[in-house]
Amino acid sequence: MTMEMRKPTPKGKWEKALDSSQFWMLPIALIVANSLRTMLGFWLSLLVALGVMGTGTFLLRLPATAERNRRLEEDAQSGVIECAIRYPGAVSGSLGAGWSSGFAEVRDGTIKFQAAFDMAVQRKGSVMVFEDLHSMGDRALSDKRVLALRRANRVIAVRTDKGEIELAGTEESLKSVEDHLRHGDGEGR
Repeated sequence: MTMEMRKPTPKGKWEKALDSSQFWMLPIALIVANSLRTMLGFWLSLLVALGVMGTGTFLLRLPATAERNRRLEEDAQSGVIECAIRYPGAVSGSLGAGWSSGFAEVRDGTIKFQAAFDMAVQRKGSVMVFEDLHSMGDRALSDKRVLALRRANRVIAVRTDKGEIELAGTEESLKSVEDHLRHGDGEGR
């Protein structure tokens, strides 16, 4: 049985450009360094090239970050959040014990989670549905940030029909999950 869920908004042009900038920013910087080598010498031209890369990445990050924030806010309003999930009771070292990043749809007393990449099948993950949700509160965020999700600054625990899960995400996205568990559709508890 395949479960459909709302798709997150696709990345915009600035986000895509930032993601691929490591491949096209380096050749631009090397061309600049090569053209300045005779005037400035090797080391100084290399320093200028690093400055070009850093400045270019910084300038590209500004519109990309604004675009990403708008996209995630629109998704959160429609009930789709970017998060990471794990099973804290899983055997250490197993795939279930690690964080799996992806998107979750919180609606009608359920959480539908789709991993961005499934290690077992080497493709986009299938949709997992969690029902009978009960909030178990915040969990400590380890000193090592959740590597599966950039910008994750909070972790909450939820008891479901499939056992306990932990969700990691931004403060805003997890607040919407907790609000749904408390008040949403008469299903959350």
